[in-house]
Formats: sequence, C-alpha cells, structure tokens
Amino acid sequence: MTLGKYVKAFPLSQRFSVRVWIANQLGVSESYVRSMCNGMKKTPAKYAIKIEKLTDGIVPRYVTAPDIYPADEYSLHKFDK
Repeated sequence: MTLGKYVKAFPLSQRFSVRVWIANQLGVSESYVRSMCNGMKKTPAKYAIKIEKLTDGIVPRYVTAPDIYPADEYSLHKFDK
C-alpha cells in the first residue's frame, strides 16, 4: 500500500490529523506529507524505513523506495519458496 492510500483509508475527518502525526514523526511539515501522499513529491528514501515502522508495515519500504529496497528482497513471502 502507498502512503497516500494509507492516509485515505482513514475517515475524511481524521486524515489531516494522520498527516500531522506522520509529519511530526518525520520532522517535516504536514503539507510535505500531503505532497508525498498525492504524488506531487517523491518520498525520500531516507524516510522509507521510518514510514514502514510508523504504519506497522502497511506501507512497506519497497513501495516507498523501490530503487533502494527491491520488492523481491523485502517481500513478506520471500521465505515461502
């Protein structure tokens, strides 16, 4: 799931608060998080692991920064083979 879809999963009345909370945890502004959510700004790779932890793994690092964390290396099912 992307960060944008994660935020949209919350009721409309809570989305701003969720973005503010994420922004505070990352040390950025709410508008910056909103820009990352709507695709106006690419999410910097330095936030990939932190976002993964903040979302309890719902937004995995390989979605946020696929160039650094390839999906096949971080897939939850990689040990099922």
